[in-house]
Amino acid sequence: MYIFFTGHRYTFKKANSIYFFIKKEGEHLIIQNSLLIKGQQVGIKCARISIVTIKDNYLSIIVDGNGYDFYPIADKDQIKHRIITLLDKEQVNTICFNIV
Repeated sequence: MYIFFTGHRYTFKKANSIYFFIKKEGEHLIIQNSLLIKGQQVGIKCARISIVTIKDNYLSIIVDGNGYDFYPIADKDQIKHRIITLLDKEQVNTICFNIV
């Protein structure tokens, strides 16, 4: 029984990794709510992002006054690092990051 739960936990964490949760395709960030529970993908144009709020297991992105809330399985440092590595330096400088 222990092996089953350990294997399931590992599979869940791997499938819901921040690297699969947030991707970049062209000029869009693609955010997947969950890979195990087939959630919808949301494409957000990087140039339109104005505010990003991050806390443990939470990501909020404001685009032209409209907000999107996501719940990645990651701590705030992992989420911020993933977003910064995907965006260009100019895009990172124009975005207001709020770390809570």
